[in-house]
Amino acid sequence: MSESFKLIAGNFFPTVTAHLLDGTTADLCKPHGGAEWQMLVVYRGKHCPLCMRYLNLLEAQLPALKELGVSVCAVSADNRAQLTQSMNTLAVSFPIAYGLTQQQMKQLGCIFPHLALSKKPTTTLQSPLFLS
Repeated sequence: MSESFKLIAGNFFPTVTAHLLDGTTADLCKPHGGAEWQMLVVYRGKHCPLCMRYLNLLEAQLPALKELGVSVCAVSADNRAQLTQSMNTLAVSFPIAYGLTQQQMKQLGCIFPHLALSKKPTTTLQSPLFLS
């Protein structure tokens, strides 16, 4: 079974990039749009209705976050087709990236090993929120 990794407050945030639907690559830890801070939301993906709801609710908070100097970006391990489908239910203006790898999830400390009921090792993607 693999080990989980935890980020430590005050340390540098790992450099993590992922793809955007427009074909560009996003540096997930860098603020955009003139902001000083970046809120990175890692969500489980298209299959998680709670995540989809949360992302839509987050949109309403963008003006307040912008006033505080915070830009928002979301990412999941979904592939391009899954994110394209998700965009049919999402009404958001912040960038959403796709293609987060298992190694990147480990880097961010959001993949945790556990034993399933079958006693076979498996991993679970947790959905953290980072402010860097």
